[in-house]
Amino acid sequence: MANPVLTRGFENGGTSRGISAGNVYGNFTMPQNSRMVAESSNTMTIQGTVNKSAILLGLAMSTGVVSLYLAANQHPLAGATWVGGMIVSLVVGLILCFAPKASPFLAPVFALAKGLAIGGFSVWIASQGKAGKSFDLGLISVALLITFGVFGGLLAAYSFRFIRVGPTAMKMVFAGTLGIALIGLVTMGLSLFGVNVSWLWKLYAVDGTGGLIGIGFSIFCIVMAAFNLVISFQVIEEGVQMGAPKYMEWYGAYGLLVEVIWLYVEILRLLAKLRNR
Repeated sequence: MANPVLTRGFENGGTSRGISAGNVYGNFTMPQNSRMVAESSNTMTIQGTVNKSAILLGLAMSTGVVSLYLAANQHPLAGATWVGGMIVSLVVGLILCFAPKASPFLAPVFALAKGLAIGGFSVWIASQGKAGKSFDLGLISVALLITFGVFGGLLAAYSFRFIRVGPTAMKMVFAGTLGIALIGLVTMGLSLFGVNVSWLWKLYAVDGTGGLIGIGFSIFCIVMAAFNLVISFQVIEEGVQMGAPKYMEWYGAYGLLVEVIWLYVEILRLLAKLRNR
């Protein structure tokens, strides 16, 4: 799926690599003379995408801290804040998948809402455990440090051309990411219809009931999230080279934020599972 978020905005024209001269970015036809267009102030740049990514990450972390504080202190508004953030981020995320041009306005809204959702979710994950193991803020702090460490390492490796994702690897990442999504959808869908799928929920359980299978599943999810990040770097870089429109900086930053949050959630889950073994 390369990055499942970015691929709707960066149309790949059916090529296995994802982007080439003359491809279409949303409704924008890529010019052949990409080098000249990329220098224009009306087109996407690496620095612009970095700046937007920093803004979105800052927004998400600011609301995340607020939500975490409310949830950790069992404030009456904690539940509404968490659930409200989840709903808003889901709706805005779906809109952005089909309307990349709205990203300069909606990407910040998504970041604010997602921060509210992830803050409360983090407290819930860190509070799960066997008898005698309660909420541990340190677990969240470690997960954040590891996430930024992995992100920084991947970005550095990509910048120095140590890692790239070719067509075959991209297809494998697509299959793995799609499989993770389908497992989640099937698990939730069957549960809504009253089907007992406790054996599937163990893949996600962080209270120690998932065993080695649950730990292995989390590691697999982390690997997929990391590969998706690398593919996102690739898509953004090629978008710049092809002269994607300026608003794609926000869309690229939005895609990176989604991947970083996914990576963080999976790392937090893994740490919680290891803690509760």
